[in-house]
Parts: sequence; structure tokens; C-alpha cells
Amino acid sequence: MDIAQQIAFPPFSLDPVNECLWRDGEPLSLTPKAYAVLRVLVAHAGQLVTKEAFLQTVWPDTYVTDTVLKVCINEIRTVLGDDAKSPRFIETVHRRGYRFVATVGGSQQAEANQKAKGKNQKAKIEDFSRAPNTQHPAPPLVGRDAELTQLHKLLEKSLHGERQLVFVTGEAGIGKTALIDAFRRRIETGDWRLALPPQTSNLQPPVSSLLFAGGQCVEHYGAGEAYLPVFDALGRLCRGAVGGRVIALLRQHAPLWLSQMPAVLSSEERAAVQREVIGATPERMLREMVDVLEVLTTEHPFVLVLEDLQWSDSATLSLLTALARRREAVRLLVIASYRPIDVILSDHPVKQMKQELHAHRFCVELAPELLTEDEVLAYLAAQLPEMSAPSSPLPLLARALHHRTEGNPLFLVNVVTDLISRGIVVEQPQGQWHLTVPVDEIELSVPASLRPLIEQHVLRATPDEQRLLEMLSVAGGDLSVALLANGLEEAPRVVEEWCERLANRERLVRAYGSEPQPDGTVTERYGLSHAFYQHVLYEGLSEARRARLHQRLGEVKEACYAAHANDHAAELALHFERGRNVARALHYLAQAARNATQHYAYREAVEYFTKALALLQRLPDTPERAQHEFTLRINLSLSLLTVHGEGSPDVTQALRRAQELSQRGGNPLQLWYALVGQWSLSMFRGDVAVGSEIATHILHLVEQGHENGSSLGGHLTVGFSHLYAGRFVAAQEHLDRVLALYDTETHRASLHALVSLDMVDPRVVCGAYTAQLLWFRGYADQARSQMEAACTLAWELAQPYLVATALNLRTMLATAVEPVEVVARYAAEHIAYATEQGFPHWATLGGVLQG
Repeated sequence: MDIAQQIAFPPFSLDPVNECLWRDGEPLSLTPKAYAVLRVLVAHAGQLVTKEAFLQTVWPDTYVTDTVLKVCINEIRTVLGDDAKSPRFIETVHRRGYRFVATVGGSQQAEANQKAKGKNQKAKIEDFSRAPNTQHPAPPLVGRDAELTQLHKLLEKSLHGERQLVFVTGEAGIGKTALIDAFRRRIETGDWRLALPPQTSNLQPPVSSLLFAGGQCVEHYGAGEAYLPVFDALGRLCRGAVGGRVIALLRQHAPLWLSQMPAVLSSEERAAVQREVIGATPERMLREMVDVLEVLTTEHPFVLVLEDLQWSDSATLSLLTALARRREAVRLLVIASYRPIDVILSDHPVKQMKQELHAHRFCVELAPELLTEDEVLAYLAAQLPEMSAPSSPLPLLARALHHRTEGNPLFLVNVVTDLISRGIVVEQPQGQWHLTVPVDEIELSVPASLRPLIEQHVLRATPDEQRLLEMLSVAGGDLSVALLANGLEEAPRVVEEWCERLANRERLVRAYGSEPQPDGTVTERYGLSHAFYQHVLYEGLSEARRARLHQRLGEVKEACYAAHANDHAAELALHFERGRNVARALHYLAQAARNATQHYAYREAVEYFTKALALLQRLPDTPERAQHEFTLRINLSLSLLTVHGEGSPDVTQALRRAQELSQRGGNPLQLWYALVGQWSLSMFRGDVAVGSEIATHILHLVEQGHENGSSLGGHLTVGFSHLYAGRFVAAQEHLDRVLALYDTETHRASLHALVSLDMVDPRVVCGAYTAQLLWFRGYADQARSQMEAACTLAWELAQPYLVATALNLRTMLATAVEPVEVVARYAAEHIAYATEQGFPHWATLGGVLQG
């Protein structure tokens, strides 16, 4: 140990080399993150260290709350015996950060600590110095200077307000993630001096306020989880140092997104926000995120990283396209990665999207190439620095490894790790490395593919560590130590030790940051280092073991998510499906489809409903299965209607199957739902005769008393059918009946199949159409009065879609009963409101009425 490098603040000394704290010759116990916080404080002794600086330095790869920092500070104070009210070491600067107030000296105290230990402590010190480094330094990055420089130039352009979208493409192992990580580290550590934008624009804040946030698509369920990587990145921002400001901006500019982030809102706040966004559209979803990023980047330059787009959903791609095509000044750099071969084989739409954007110069592409022999040599020199003497065998080793790996970085890293693990390359006590066998023999021992190497790494792990690796392979992503420990039924501290050993020794595992727990403690998150490792490990599991692990992980995650389990329905559905728990899988597939509709991602909803229907066939043909299928068919028809339109035969087929199930089961309530769906479809298609026939059937069911409480729905369908057929007196009778019968709480459930009452309240709609009927029958003054009452009620209910509907109907009536200037004013109000709320179809209708 180099005592001269130790930092003393009596009676303690900090050892940066071995990452430990000493007192009187004894090492003191600190968690890795607490040590990192202390090191930052000591390095800036006497200076204020802000909370934001701590979070960016100690937690660079994740976004956590101030609570995590407080936990670490309290741990340090306990070890130092410090008092927050009368500090000798760490002073709290209220609302800003912390300051290290003790005098920091040289190595005198460190030497005293060294002498106090005595000769018998040497072995203990050496063992401690070889303890796992929880920072898990990444392997050196070589051969990527051109790509890093290009990313740097793109960032500089974005700082000047020129939005940038760059696709980093390449096959598995080429180093896409390593390149992105290295770019981020260089910017954060100040390796490059960025040219600041001109201070003549409104883009004033300095580059020091630059934000990074990333999200990753997951192979298991990413393709169906709408906006998965974007929500992942937003969640990290909201948990970060500027989280409060981000949430405020979302509340103001993107309430639709905020309403779907339960982790950052209380249940009451979420319910209030959801009421504000009723009736929103996919177009509004896109517009809100585009708007909020433009506002955010006036305060903070922003780098958004979205990885593995070969598994992405279509909604995320639509957002990328919208961001790229906008021309307004915004300090935004989006880095998106994907594997071209996977995209081609799956016919994923990201390929066409990238080609179209590239053709119009809305994006650039970086495609890292395989390493050259010289670059392999540079990597070896960095990894094995003491072997680079003039007589070193490194050039021969580099040539051999380049020949066998073909310059694939992932392969190279694993081969070198394998050589060290097998004792072919060893480190001497003095820190020098040397080969134990000739280079030409090493070449023969290198496997021809990466899979055997990974399998060898796994075999060198202990049985318990192998269980951990299997659990991570089934997860498909990173997991917290707490969740891993629960799944493996082991103590968290033991599991964390396994993770650290695997991260340092075999590099199969890497740390993905920290997260706070409900009890105030902090736990690390770990995952497999590369997707290829996940494939190899997962494919090596027997079907029975794979199913057991999926079932176990599904149970553990379900318990962990608790009241928020439905918000994670896609991943839970996958685990229970692969765990052969059909009942739980069906539950979460249906919920995942509902989540998709809330994201206005109807294509993904169709995918989930269809998958649930296929899975349902595994169950016995019972009345319960028929009931479940009926519900799925009805919901599938609504999503299909949105995706393919009223003319789609798939919509008709879904509704007819629902009617067949209801008739076979003799369930009048289900039959009523199915008929209402078919009636709506007929009226959409303009087939008034068929619609009237179905409406009569619905009313007949009501009159027979088969559907308690649905008389309102029967009168509504018949009334609209008469209206569209020109039978105004008959229509008036039924619409009046609706207004007389309607009660919100009583009829909400029974009308759900016909309309969403949050979008179309019968009192408003029937009132507005009654106004139309009154005019048709010659009562113009009464028509005006009735329409104003309907509009007033719509505004009182404060439901945007309902207001847009009422304003449209008011404009329609005005074309018949009002002067041209009034029609123009009504149409302008209607168009402005519909545009503001994100209802393009209503805005288009307003334009037609405006003329």
C-alpha cells in the first residue's frame, strides 16, 4: 500500500488506492456508496458540495432521490462519530448540500495508522486490498476515437439549438453500449471542453447543467410495451437531482404522460391528472412529449439514450420520428442503438424509419467496425500494462487474438478474461504480467465461438453464483439486490457479494446503479453484462427449470410491485406465461392491453388481446372460459376499430364471435354488449337500416327486462337510429326518455359498452342532438337554448373530449340558425380548442364547417 497516497483527517485516514477508511490501524466498515460520498467530500474539503454534484458523481449511471444521499451521509457520520448539530467533520448546508469542515493533512496520520497495525496485520491488509472494487471499472475502450469525436461534434451542434438524432448500429458485441457509456463518462469528467452556444439566444444555461437519461428496450416484452424506453428514461429523470422540476414540467406540458407514471404521483394526484386528459389521442401523446422536451432543453441540454431499438414498440419509433422532423431550436441529442441483422430478420419498422429520416438528413448513423490488430494491441497494453516492455510478447498475442476473434470487442474481452482466469496470463506480486505458455499454444486453445467461453466462465462460478446468473437470464434485464435475494431466498448481503465477485472476476455481471428501498436503505441493481450472455445462459436452462424460474420471478415481482403490479403487466404476463401459469398470464395480458390503450398504442393492444385469446385455448372449454373470451373479443373489437377503421372485417368477426358466445351462454347482458357494438359499427358505416334493426333488438331486450338498468342504452340506440333515418318525432321521444332516465352512478356500468361516459356524457350529447331535432322541427329559439345548456354542462364537467364534441355540435347547428359571422366565431373557437387538446379529427370537422 502506498501510504503517501493516503489522506489524513485525524484520527482517520482515507486510503483511495484500496478504497477504505482507517482509524488507529483498523479498517472501518463503509458501504461502497458511502465511501464514494466521503471521498468526494474529502477531495473538496472546505468547499460546498451540492446535492446535484453528489448525485452526478457517485450515481452517474442512475437517477436517485436526495434520500439516498442522506442515508449515505448518516452512515458516514455514524462511523466517524460525528454529530449533525455540532459537526466536527460533515456540515449540512441547508437545502444546498454538505461541506467537509475537518482539517485534511498529508500522510503523517496515515503513517501512524500503518505503524499501529504491526507486522501481523500485513496479510489482512493485502486481502483487503484485493477486495472487489464495487465501482466495476469498464474495460478500456480502443479503436473508437472517430466515433467519439463524431458524438462530441453532434453534442456541440445540439448545444447550439440544432436537435440531433444519431443511430449507433452494429451487431452483438461490436461495442455500441461501450461507446455510448464512454461518451457519457468523457463529458461528465470534462475530458472535452465543449464550445458553449452563443449567449445571444434564449438558450442560456451552461453545459454544466447537461442531463443524461437512458432507457432500454427488452427483448422479452419490449415490442408490445408502448413507449417502454421513454418512460424508463423519464422515470430516471424524475428520480434525479432535477426530478421536481421535470415533474412540474410534465404536469404543465405533458399531463397525459404524467398520468401514466404512478411512481411519481400519489393516487389522488394521478386520479386528478387522469381526469384532465380524458379523451386524449395518440397525436396528443406525441405532441406532449415533443413540447415538454423543447421546454426542458431551454433549461438543461439533454442527451436521451434509447438502446436496442430492434425490440422497440411502434409508438417509440413514432416519437423519434416526430422529434427528428421538428425544426424548432432545441438542445437535444438523441442516441439510439440497434442491431441491423436482427432488424432485417424480424422485418422491424426501425429500418424503414431510419432510412426515411436519413434520406431527408434528419439523422446520422454511426456504425462501429471490428477492431484492427493494432487496436487489439492497444487494448492488451491497457489491460496488461506491465507486459508492454520491448521484449513483450504482446504483439504476437495481439495478432493471435485478432485472428481468432476477428476484432469483435466482446469476444476479445471475454478471451482475455478467460486467459487470466485459466492462469495463462498471470499477475506477479510486483504488478507485472507475464505469459505462462507460448503464444502459439494460446491461439490453439481459444474457442472458435463466444458461447464456449461464456459457458466456461459460468462453470467457474460457484453453484450459488450460477443460480444467480440463471435468475438474471430469466429476468432479461437488471434486478435489485433485494429482489434477487427474495427470488433466490438468500440474505441480500450474501447476494450482493456474489454479484460483486461475478462483476470483478468473470465480468459476466455489471452494476446498473442504486435504488432506495422503503426502509430507507439503498440497494444496488445488477444485470448480465451483455445480451449475448443472457441468450447463452437462458438457452442452457431446461424447459422445466426455465418455467420454475419464470414462475418464481413473476411471484416475487408481483409482490414487489404490490398495488402497482398492473402498471408492470407486460413483464408479469411474460413471466407467468413462460412459467405455465395460464390464469395469471391471462390476467396480466388483458391488463397489458388496457395499459396500451391508455398509452393510445392500439396496435400493441391488439397484439396483447390476440395473444391472450390464443393462450385462452389452453384452458378447458367451460362457461368461465367463454366469459373470459367474450370480454377479450369486445375489447379487441374496440382496438381493431381504432387501428383498421370501421370497414375492417376483423372488427366484424370479433363482434359476431362475441354475439355467438353470449347467445350460446344465454347471457342477456353479454348479448346486449355485443349488439351495442354491432349497432355502433353499422351506424359508423352509414348502414342505417341494419343499425335500426339492431337497435330495435336492443330495445326489445330492455322491454323484456333481461338487462336491468340498460333501458337508457336501448332508448339511446333507437333514438340515434331514428335521428339518422330522418324520423325526428320518434327520435325526440327516445332522446327525451334518455334525459329523463339518466343517472350517472346508476347507468355508468350499463352504458360502458356504448360510450365512454368520461368522453361522451349522455346528458350533453342528447341535449345537443335534441337541439338539432328542435331546429329540424321548426323550433329555432328552443334549439339555441337547448344547445347553450348542453355546452354549459360540458364546460362544467371539465372533460376536454366532451367539450370538443359539444362545440362541434354547436357549430353544426349554427350553420343553420346563426349569421355567417357567428358561425365563423364558433368554428374558430372549436378549431382552437380541438387543436389545443390534441383532437385532430374534431379540428378537421371544424375546418369543414368553417368553410
